[in-house]
Amino acid sequence: MFIKYFATNRDREKLGRNIERDKRIQLQKGGYHWLNMDEYMSHYLATTDSGSFPEEVYVLDSEKNVFQNFLSKKSVKRILICVHGYNVELHETHTWFNIFCKTLGYTKQNSTVSENLITDPTEPIQKKKLETDTNNLTAVVGFSWPSNGNVVSYEADRTEAISSRTALANVIGRFKTLAPQAEIILVAHSMGNLVACSMLSSINDEEFQIADFKLPDYRKQFESGNPERFIHKYIMIAPDIERRQITQCDLKEVVNGKEISKSIYLGPYYPALKYAVGEVHNFYSRFDKALQISNKEKSIRGAIENVKEFFTGDNPETKYEQRLGLTEHPQAISPFNIWSHNAVALSNREIDHSDYQDCLPVMEEIAKIIST
Repeated sequence: MFIKYFATNRDREKLGRNIERDKRIQLQKGGYHWLNMDEYMSHYLATTDSGSFPEEVYVLDSEKNVFQNFLSKKSVKRILICVHGYNVELHETHTWFNIFCKTLGYTKQNSTVSENLITDPTEPIQKKKLETDTNNLTAVVGFSWPSNGNVVSYEADRTEAISSRTALANVIGRFKTLAPQAEIILVAHSMGNLVACSMLSSINDEEFQIADFKLPDYRKQFESGNPERFIHKYIMIAPDIERRQITQCDLKEVVNGKEISKSIYLGPYYPALKYAVGEVHNFYSRFDKALQISNKEKSIRGAIENVKEFFTGDNPETKYEQRLGLTEHPQAISPFNIWSHNAVALSNREIDHSDYQDCLPVMEEIAKIIST
């Protein structure tokens, strides 16, 4: 199962230098462009140059190749978009999510997931399935943001992750415009969840714009009892975000004999996860060494912030806490539509940061989420 198409906002400053002006402008629309991963992997393996995209790698007519011939087909009932984490180059994320798709094929759910999983619309068997309108298919594409592929670039990657939120929103907005028949399932690993959560947080901002897609008021629709969802299902794998960032922390105060809710902290990702996402599933492991290290880095950063706040005053956003990928979410003060899945209990073994896609019991659980 080799994923054919990745959207990316990598290498934008060099984008299409040897491509004619009109096509270059088309590629730059939305802040991302599509890549043919067969061509990219041929280029990478021939040169081991991971940082350049020759002209033949670009999908110049994405509306035809990615949508008309693939995602917009009536047989595609779900679009699975895969987002990688920190310190990952494009060829590595392609490999990671190819293994993810392959392992789905070994699950007991394979009759409803693997056999109906479409990763390459040009492959003859998959192409034939796409042409049958009554099929119940899940199309898979990737999104790659410019993580630096460098173990000392953690903070730089966090900045890149947050700044990539608009590109990811534009990709998903394009899905909703050109493939409205399909529900959107987002799978993010590690710091890819910072990209995803930053994006979801932004769509609650009235000033935030998505190319070719008008954002509804998700909170108003939710409260009216007829909610529309920007993302139907969101699968967090080892998320490199904090538990407190998805919480609404209230204290009860008695005033004139009445109990009043007194909010002391609202996590930046809480509203959008509650209002704009159908289901959120967090897969975590307390044996995740990468997130344990990131907790130590965070404690150093917190000490520096405490010194700054001596002069500037208290800032709740700089109060760092445990990563969500190490533990389950705090049930009562998190969105009602989030569930946590203990990868260690599911697999009966220690699960490290990049073990999930190889772990059959974990992938069984993910397959159930995708197919139901």
